[in-house]
Amino acid sequence: MDYLYYGDSQCQCGCSTLRNGVAEYSNDGGVTVGLDVLGAFMRKIYGGFDARNEVEHTLWREVLRIINEGTVEGLLQAPTPPTHDDEFYRALRHSNEVFAAFKVHDMGVHMAQRLLDADGKLKPYRQWAEDVKDITTHHVGSWLKTEYDTAVLRAHAAADWREFERNKDVMPNLRWVKTTSPNPEGSHRQYWEKGLVLPVDDPFWDEHHPGDRWDCKCSLEQTDDPVTMPDDMEPTPPQRGLENNPGKDGHTFNDTHPYFPHDCSRCFANRGFKNKVHTLFTNQDKHCNACAKIDNVIGKANERVDVKKMFAELGNLSGAQYINQIRRLTELKIYTKVEKDIFSAISKDSAEYANLLAGARKATRYGYKVYILPNPKGVRSADYIYVRKGVYKLFDLKTITGTGSIGSRLEESIGQTNRVFLNLTTTYPANRMATEIKQYFEANDDALEVLVAVGKKMISVDRDQVLDRNFHKHFRKKIEQ
Repeated sequence: MDYLYYGDSQCQCGCSTLRNGVAEYSNDGGVTVGLDVLGAFMRKIYGGFDARNEVEHTLWREVLRIINEGTVEGLLQAPTPPTHDDEFYRALRHSNEVFAAFKVHDMGVHMAQRLLDADGKLKPYRQWAEDVKDITTHHVGSWLKTEYDTAVLRAHAAADWREFERNKDVMPNLRWVKTTSPNPEGSHRQYWEKGLVLPVDDPFWDEHHPGDRWDCKCSLEQTDDPVTMPDDMEPTPPQRGLENNPGKDGHTFNDTHPYFPHDCSRCFANRGFKNKVHTLFTNQDKHCNACAKIDNVIGKANERVDVKKMFAELGNLSGAQYINQIRRLTELKIYTKVEKDIFSAISKDSAEYANLLAGARKATRYGYKVYILPNPKGVRSADYIYVRKGVYKLFDLKTITGTGSIGSRLEESIGQTNRVFLNLTTTYPANRMATEIKQYFEANDDALEVLVAVGKKMISVDRDQVLDRNFHKHFRKKIEQ
């Protein structure tokens, strides 16, 4: 197979053994594909899965999860992550979906090519697994680690770029900043040594920018210093797959990457002899991230997502992984738009629908986009995902209609989610409410927030507030004013 060149990255797979016919490997970055997922993928390929014309969905979702985690990590590292920029987030997500599809397809094709021996007979499984060990350990070992690291760096750079665009009226220029890599290669050295400064709108940045080489750790800073473009500077060509500026087009990787087809006539998603001949003779330009045919492949993979499993996994996730899983839940094709900023995954005939919709409407008044979640059997799950300014939160709804204890309703949510939305439709003593909210935080170490909707007010209470000795006083004031 044609091996990729990822800068100076070296293979760190350490693959030397087989476990149940699956290559064991490790990398030093914690980026791993589960042996169960990889093993199932290999069994499918060995069992005759049409690797040339299909994308195996389970491994696709696993690779997508890892690349998305890198993207989320990069966005969170940025000093000013983009907010109110759903289109940009969707572009990054879709770009990662497309990249993962072509990566998994490429891996499957190369593995399938080694199924037969020199006599054209199917090899014994263990022999074949040994023969494809170099493919598995590169694709889901060292290469995947490099791709994850690059997704982090390019998402960070993309978030920075959106901020540059917003501030260019005040600081119109960008300066190339020296890499933070302890062992930098010399491709970008001339940019910082010669003090390159160019306008934000200069076409130079379309193809030359931090992140246009694998493992590049350079950056840009915004400035109002004068433009400096040395006459003797010859721009370094970007590496294949990194030519684009992700801050402009929202594409984590470019479709020139070796996983992608050279042209549309060679693309597995462009099925049928008629389609391939048509694209061949019409000289159709390749735009993989805007192709309806690869979108169809991705759509089929998304349809098979195990929603129940996704909810069950939330309890074992934290940090960027947890946030990414919540984001994924909002992107599933299970919602119907109910009204502006409200999307529902449950039927209007559901007994809880009216109650959930009433709570959702209150939340949208305060700038939240609300996703009413399904209630998978056998899994304790939240009722809502609230999205505002790029922040995703899970909430459990507790509607208070009488004078019963808010404390007991809050207690019900422990183990279900760490945020509770109290929708009060009745009068409730403010001091008593404050006491019961405080007791909830004391009883639940995982509790993060209680959101109280009372009348036309929406009051957020977090752990720091309840630890304040004047919490009752401040809370009553918010309720009563």
